[in-house]
Amino acid sequence: MVQLFLGQENEFCVATCCFDTKIRIFDMRDKKVVATLGQHADSVIGIDYATSKTCLATGSDDGWICIWDARTWKLQCQMDTKHLQGTDEFGVKRVAFSPDGKCLAAACSSGSVFVYDMNNYALKADLGGHTDCAFDVAWGACPTTKARILVSASHDHTCRYWRENSYASNSDREVAV
Repeated sequence: MVQLFLGQENEFCVATCCFDTKIRIFDMRDKKVVATLGQHADSVIGIDYATSKTCLATGSDDGWICIWDARTWKLQCQMDTKHLQGTDEFGVKRVAFSPDGKCLAAACSSGSVFVYDMNNYALKADLGGHTDCAFDVAWGACPTTKARILVSASHDHTCRYWRENSYASNSDREVAV
């Protein structure tokens, strides 16, 4: 189970995701479930919250990413990564919002890393390169240019990173771990 606090606007709420396909929102004041989100058909192991968008993203081994409105807990959008991955292994292992909430990155079992534009939920970049499952993604910023940097980690024993201006050309760097 993964858990995540939901920002100042939901300061008493914690979201959890689990192998039982459910996302649960708990109010920590009385430890009660205030919402159960159940759109996924397989284990949910990726979860992140964007304060600027007031939304929760979940990723599942079913290959889907769901975006939930944190004010109503209603499904806003679903993004199907299965057709993008080109393999029978199509789980979404982790999701991460960029610090400004404008992009969402997804690490997938096919080794792909997808970046979505959160204004229109469109695929912005397909950052391939891993030869095994990409199991995590994280955002940072270049200290010199302030451009966003995305880092992915994989079971192929590498980390890859991309600068924001290189998404279109798929120019990246690889670091063995």
